[in-house]
Amino acid sequence: MTDAKHGPKGPRDPHEGDTGNEPASGDDPRHTAVEAAIAELRPIFRGDGGDIRLQSIQGRRVYVELSGACAGCALAGMTIGGLQERIVERLGESVWVVPSLSATPPGQR
Repeated sequence: MTDAKHGPKGPRDPHEGDTGNEPASGDDPRHTAVEAAIAELRPIFRGDGGDIRLQSIQGRRVYVELSGACAGCALAGMTIGGLQERIVERLGESVWVVPSLSATPPGQR
């Protein structure tokens, strides 16, 4: 079967189609959708003493920075998974959220 979600040999790799850096601009609808998803979840991050920030979008990869308590949290993977689901809902396409960690406490950047 071949359609938007499946190639001729099954589900497509969410990283397929990476074309390099894409501008992180408010004019880009993908950037706007990702920022909106992050904004929805940000109170949860901040309530636990951390924060999250969009770094860049490269193809189907969304790079985010976790800071504060989120940077060392054992549940960060689950939180990133929830963010990824939210972004996929908004974009209507599969993406892979890639976290990076920051030792800088939120509000001190």
